[in-house]
Amino acid sequence: MPVQLPQQPAGGIPLPPQPQNPPTLADVFSALTYQKTVDAAYDNGQSNNVNYDMARAEVYKTEVVMAHSPGEYCAFLVLPCRG
Repeated sequence: MPVQLPQQPAGGIPLPPQPQNPPTLADVFSALTYQKTVDAAYDNGQSNNVNYDMARAEVYKTEVVMAHSPGEYCAFLVLPCRG
């Protein structure tokens, strides 16, 4: 199943491009860049709904990384392996 883009964040932050299915390393980089952009908006006070935007960006990044990760490897040590 393709990874869905997060809800449009407040403050005019652009969404990343739709990732491929399965996501490529370029998609992982885009998700990471998107999360950092949302975090920077928080640091600069650009958004009124920043807590939700930051959470959605983190969930999106994690979904892209997990969808990219080969099944026998874990994407992060802090997340449980599937299977």
